[in-house]
Amino acid sequence: MAKKKKTKTRSFVLILLVVCLLVGAGAFYIQKKKEKHPISTRVVLVKKVCKLTSEKISYTTYLGQSFIADGVNKDTYHVYSYYHGKKIEGYLPIKDLQVYHFDPSFENNIALFPESYRMQLRYLHALYPQWVFSPMTIKRKFNKTAKTYQKKALTSFTASQMIASNKIVEGNVWRRASLDLTRYVLDPRNALYADRAVVFEQMVYNSAESLDTIKQMLKGTALEGNDPQSGKSYAELLQAACLKYNISLSNIAARAKQENGAGGLGLKGGQVKGKTYYNIFNIGANTGARSGIVYASKKKWTTRKKAIYGGVAYICHHYVNKNQITLYLQRFDLLSKKLNTNIYMTNITAPIEEARHMMDGYVNTNSAGISRALSIPVYKKMPDPVKYPIATLRTDLSIITQNKSLKQVKVSYHASQKYTGNEITPKVTLKDGNKVLKKNVDYYLSYASNKTTGKGKIHLIGLNDYYGKVTKTFTIA
Repeated sequence: MAKKKKTKTRSFVLILLVVCLLVGAGAFYIQKKKEKHPISTRVVLVKKVCKLTSEKISYTTYLGQSFIADGVNKDTYHVYSYYHGKKIEGYLPIKDLQVYHFDPSFENNIALFPESYRMQLRYLHALYPQWVFSPMTIKRKFNKTAKTYQKKALTSFTASQMIASNKIVEGNVWRRASLDLTRYVLDPRNALYADRAVVFEQMVYNSAESLDTIKQMLKGTALEGNDPQSGKSYAELLQAACLKYNISLSNIAARAKQENGAGGLGLKGGQVKGKTYYNIFNIGANTGARSGIVYASKKKWTTRKKAIYGGVAYICHHYVNKNQITLYLQRFDLLSKKLNTNIYMTNITAPIEEARHMMDGYVNTNSAGISRALSIPVYKKMPDPVKYPIATLRTDLSIITQNKSLKQVKVSYHASQKYTGNEITPKVTLKDGNKVLKKNVDYYLSYASNKTTGKGKIHLIGLNDYYGKVTKTFTIA
């Protein structure tokens, strides 16, 4: 009987201890929330992939993602964003973020782009000020173009929203892509994020790209080491071939990684009539890797070096020299007389996947910020930005919850100001219904002609949820 009482006493003590720990943890969390110190609201950009942590979620960010920061807790910002109207908040390391500052001098550089392109271009410019963006006018209607490309678009996805039917049309996994997925990838605005924007990078040889960049890009793949036949590293072989044909080294390396980074048949070699052939870029592999080996046998690519040089020459002659100068244009032959007749890859998402490989290599070798030229298509009759076919936190988390003209917002200020000899900067309040807009988050504010008597000007530019420009005047007397 005494033993039972002792056991009950111990159980009670253990339960009491657990309760105390839980209460203590709750008190710690409450205390942690109280430690958040308010700061002036600002937009922050992810310059290094990190995790957003909170009591509800643990979310991995992506490069260039934007958040609104409204507080600080030691070495973290308290940030928030929105997922289908629901506020998602937590903490991100300050060291992995960059505060966004509006650059008025950059506005002339993007004046020829539609409004729906400009906010993401501003963010890209803030992260990589050496990048140059040029609009490429496409005299084709977006929706009609998407329907044409969907006819040959393949995907390895299996979700019903991503495929046109369950029927496998190539290899073991490739199904016809849905029109929604085709439209999503075709929409250039969906690639204007730092982790993939190099899909628009012009494919000319960039002498600022080092061999170390390419080695880092190939690290952890079957192309990481040396080619046993030539004794040279795959990175060295790729560099020499790209230099010869004046073509982007990082682009070609990303393509090799995409096609044979896992050590496929094109890299291992396959036999035709007793001889071994290689096809590093899987050129001609229209029905699988084996058909690529048959193509390689016709080209006599009996070594990996020959396959690399021959493959680079093929890409150059069949695409780059035909104005298909970006990864995007090699998947979408928009400048061809007839669409869908000269596409490098049938995998609809391949250009984005390859662009991510490229950007990973740039980031890991600290070369992302060097000068790069990006040509970005702009179609006739562009629709609203196309949503990802499946709702996911990764693609739908955004600080932009609406798309409204700044002209629809009420602007309040005192129109009569007294001359002082100094610059006059009237306090300006912007309201959208009951919502008070935040400076440098919802709009950028500047003044002009505001020191002498006469008419002063207030210039407003919409940001994030708002777009367009508004100019107001006030009297100085």
